[in-house]
Amino acid sequence: SVYPNPATSNINIKLNLVNKSEEVQVRIIDAVGRRMMMEDYKNLQNETLNVSIEKLAAGNYYVVLIANGSATVQPFVVTKQ
Repeated sequence: SVYPNPATSNINIKLNLVNKSEEVQVRIIDAVGRRMMMEDYKNLQNETLNVSIEKLAAGNYYVVLIANGSATVQPFVVTKQ
């Protein structure tokens, strides 16, 4: 899950993987599929990742989480004050 939504400066990505994943890739893409950010993590299972989104413009985005050979997509919104 991704929270808070909408977000202004940071998002939290809560992982609930069945098995520990040696490699986890987190991508943030915009509404037309352009990759805006990408981070690689090692040895995760049930963690919460805090990701800075301060450089993203206001708009709709998606978190793409790739782990253990499968991908999950969660939408979120960035708002600026």
